[in-house]
Amino acid sequence: MKYTIKDIAKLTGYSVATISRALSGKEGVSQEKREEILKLVDSLGYTPNQTARKLRSKQTKNILVMIPDIENYFFNKLIKGIEVEARENGYNIILGNFSDSQKIEEEYYKMMKGQIADGILLTGSLSEPQRIVELSKQFKMVVISDYFSDELVTVCIDNFKAAYDATMFLYKHSCNERK
Repeated sequence: MKYTIKDIAKLTGYSVATISRALSGKEGVSQEKREEILKLVDSLGYTPNQTARKLRSKQTKNILVMIPDIENYFFNKLIKGIEVEARENGYNIILGNFSDSQKIEEEYYKMMKGQIADGILLTGSLSEPQRIVELSKQFKMVVISDYFSDELVTVCIDNFKAAYDATMFLYKHSCNERK
């Protein structure tokens, strides 16, 4: 049998609000009550209804990570890092591999209208820069590794400076080794 928070309230004799506060770790519940509730919840195998929780909080706790090519080694490493950070902060990631297809990329944006995620991490796009700016006004979005516009939150490196620094590093080290 799948138990609800109302079932837990009936079994304990406490209000739904008290059960909710105990489960979420909020103040207003004595340690004794909290332990009693948590023990019962554990014995019943109760798990909160995530859909109801999402409706109340208006958060999915999901992040859509859109990538142009899942086979690219750079994106594999990037996704791994994003997932570690997301999980540490109570989020899950939804991977949106659009396989270098603008049609598939647009399908992900349509899915976002259904609130599948709280925001988008965009690691590349086939869309015009102005389209990305428009979308960023509809959804929370951070663009990674590509620069589209000053209107967007962007995380990227200065490729020219990085190439210069790498070249200078190699030059200095190769010159020192020859001496």
